[in-house]
Amino acid sequence: MNVIETNSENDTESYLNEENNDNNSPVSSGEDNESNSDIEQSSEEINVMEEQKKIMKNYVSEYCKLDDEIKQLKGGIKERDKRLKELKALISGFMSNNSVDFFNLQTGGSLNYKETMKYKSLNKTQTLELYTMFLGDSEKAQKLLNFLKTNREKIPNTNLLRKKN
Repeated sequence: MNVIETNSENDTESYLNEENNDNNSPVSSGEDNESNSDIEQSSEEINVMEEQKKIMKNYVSEYCKLDDEIKQLKGGIKERDKRLKELKALISGFMSNNSVDFFNLQTGGSLNYKETMKYKSLNKTQTLELYTMFLGDSEKAQKLLNFLKTNREKIPNTNLLRKKN
């Protein structure tokens, strides 16, 4: 695996100089055009590689900048979500205690209060208990649980994680 340092351009230059120094064998005056074209081709490859490294350094730099901005914005969102949750609890409590179904807003629209019931998510032990109650046999319930667990659909997920020192 190749590692490209993005801190300075001197790393790239030293890497390229090392590659060029490997080819510093004495050149005879009677050398044919093939070796000259090989040298030109290798220098072109080095220039292309150097350009690719510069492009990647720019990509990495932009990625880090955007990552920092997102972290800062998420901090602001976190504070606002916390305050929103507090306000929601206060408003919901008032509307519930006073049997108010909605508030008309000055900007148009309304703020509605509605209480509904939803199902609580099941964990592994609760699921096993329910299967046992339904089937009447804990061994069959365990087999069913294992079958469902092993035959679930798997979806690939990729992630690029930035570690900060």
